[in-house]
Amino acid sequence: DAEKERRLRLKIELESTAAKLADIETSYAKTQTLLSEANVTLNELKDQIPSELLKQAQKELKKGETKTAYDAFARIADDGSQPIAKAAYEAARLAEDEVRYSDADRYYTKAVLLDENNPDYLDAAGGMADTLGDYQRGEPLLKQALTIRKRELGDEHPSTATSYNNVAYNLNAQGKYEEAEPLYRKGLAIRERVL
Repeated sequence: DAEKERRLRLKIELESTAAKLADIETSYAKTQTLLSEANVTLNELKDQIPSELLKQAQKELKKGETKTAYDAFARIADDGSQPIAKAAYEAARLAEDEVRYSDADRYYTKAVLLDENNPDYLDAAGGMADTLGDYQRGEPLLKQALTIRKRELGDEHPSTATSYNNVAYNLNAQGKYEEAEPLYRKGLAIRERVL
């Protein structure tokens, strides 16, 4: 039922907000990195964004405000401009940072639908599904990200190790402990060797 789902999302968002506040320094550092990356993407997409909106978004990002940048990315993602997938991904990241998980989920999903071979989009969509407790929806997305990373980066790459861990977390959350454990071990072994 829609009301039950809405309440569950609000509960998850409240818990995430509390976790961010509990470790404010780490949250601040992550947000600063996100703002910097969003500004880079705005510059990459400058031909797709009206100049006044672009200027306002960049100005607000410098002050730590994300609404105009989010609106710019969402506008590109919604109106069909190119590259839509990247704009959707960036809109989702900004929404997730502000603990607006419904918006983040919608745009991560859109990014995957537009570019199903981007492991970052797949991981983000799968991770958001996990955050929302929808582990069955997250599992194939995370597994696909792992497959792509193994193929593109090889088995001895830190990003591949992270993908092993993401799939293991998802399986563990579903109670599939025997499937999860070897993946956790594999991800840890890779990290020990390459980091």
